Amino acid sequence: MLTAPAGLRSASCGLRRRLRAGSGPGCRVRRAEGPGPRGAALEAVEAVFDSAVQLASLVVAVAGWRSTRPRAARVHIERAGVRVCV
Repeated sequence: MLTAPAGLRSASCGLRRRLRAGSGPGCRVRRAEGPGPRGAALEAVEAVFDSAVQLASLVVAVAGWRSTRPRAARVHIERAGVRVCV
C-alpha cells in the first residue's frame, strides 16, 4: 500500500474540509462590457471589405449560372460575297 507524505495528506484533508463547508475554490466572474464605439476608419474598412466580398460572391454566382445555360448557335448568311453572322 502506498502512503502519501504528511504535507500532501494535510493539504488533502484541508481541501476536503473546505469543500464540505461550502467554501471551496471559486472564481469571480465580471460582466463583459458591451461593445464600444469603433472608429470611423474601422467602420469604413469594414464596409468596403464587406461590399467587396458580396460583389465577389455575386460574380461567382452569375458565372456559375451562365455556365449552365446553352450557347446560342451562330448562323452565317452569305450572299453576293457579303457574310453576316446572326
